[in-house]
Amino acid sequence: MKIGTIIGAHIPSEKFENLLINRCIPSLSKQTRIPDQLVIVINGYYDFSNIKSFLKKIQDIYIHNLKIVVTQKKLGCGPARNLGVKHLDQDIEYFTLLDVDDEYIENKIELQEKHLINSEKNIDALGTLFYIHENSSRKISKKKEDAYTTLEKIKEVIENDGNPMCGASCIIKKDSFENLGGFEERYIPGNVWPNYNRPMWEDYDMWIRFIKNGYRLENMKEYLYVVHLGSHVSRDF
Repeated sequence: MKIGTIIGAHIPSEKFENLLINRCIPSLSKQTRIPDQLVIVINGYYDFSNIKSFLKKIQDIYIHNLKIVVTQKKLGCGPARNLGVKHLDQDIEYFTLLDVDDEYIENKIELQEKHLINSEKNIDALGTLFYIHENSSRKISKKKEDAYTTLEKIKEVIENDGNPMCGASCIIKKDSFENLGGFEERYIPGNVWPNYNRPMWEDYDMWIRFIKNGYRLENMKEYLYVVHLGSHVSRDF
């Protein structure tokens, strides 16, 4: 199985540059299963005159298969991820997501890949439970017994206007994602979207479209992603 990772890196300040260099990318380098390709979409960089120096830092700390896409324009989370997927190699079958200020638990990709391989079902998107890190402390997002692990439970949560998955924790089948046109780019996350007549986010909208088109979603009970609150430009989960 060929797996890629997408980091949509909006870098509005030196603080976010340091988070990417010192926390986000190192958590990928420490994975027990390194992705076959990493695509980083650098957008809205705060000091474009020093972009070459910044890119050199990334290349020095990540020695594996790496592609960096740079645009001066500030992109939203969905557009940045969509652009990253377009730059994945053709043979990449699944991709994971990682936000610039978050991190993976060291065996995240390995365990998700094993789950996909061992499953009797054809899974199109597989999420995990996650830790919430705030004020130097880490807590769980929810108890394992409350995880929405089955497709039936996920459908029930969506029918009751809930978001059943942490988008950034997911590993997603590239063909399924592309068949649905990727993340919605026309509307601002958190605003009222006309097709729903309610506030909506790009990952939540994606899961709804996955279900409507017969794709399979699941969640694992392992805590494999770490959300860092307090440093985010925005947060959807």
